[in-house]
Amino acid sequence: MVETAVDLRHVEPHKFQHAEFLKQVTMMWNSRGLSENPAALLHGFLSLWLTVSHSGTGSGMARNIARIKAGESPL
Repeated sequence: MVETAVDLRHVEPHKFQHAEFLKQVTMMWNSRGLSENPAALLHGFLSLWLTVSHSGTGSGMARNIARIKAGESPL
C-alpha cells in the first residue's frame, strides 16, 4: 500500500481491520481455557475472517493497487 501510494482514506480502514483482528485473536487465545474446544473456535473464526477479508477489503485493496500500478491516480 505504501509503495504504491494508496490514499490514506483506503489504508486506514484496512489497518483498523487488521488491528481488530489481532485484538480478537488475542482475546480468544487469552480465554481459551473457558472453551471446550478452543481449536475449533479459533478455526471457525479464522475461516470466517479470511473469507470476509479476501472477498471484501483485501480484494478491494488488491484491485486498487493494480489500478494505481496501471496509472490511475491513488485519489
